[in-house]
Amino acid sequence: MKGIVVHWNARGFGFIYSDETKRRVFFHVSSLTGAAAPEINQVVTFDLAGDAKRQPDKAINVKIVSTTAGLTALAASNKAGAE
Repeated sequence: MKGIVVHWNARGFGFIYSDETKRRVFFHVSSLTGAAAPEINQVVTFDLAGDAKRQPDKAINVKIVSTTAGLTALAASNKAGAE
């Protein structure tokens, strides 16, 4: 699945929103692959895992794909250069 990081806490957890799930999904820093810490608005891919204690699904195998914040900054710099 693909989603966007909508919340990240310095204590090591956050939430991803995905159009596929239509809700926020919890994830923990231990579920990240190939990255130290995500940032708000980064696009990620992930898998859903159920919890044996009947807790809501959580995201696992979270991988950062790109950052929309970086794309916004690039667009702003291109616009400023064109003026």
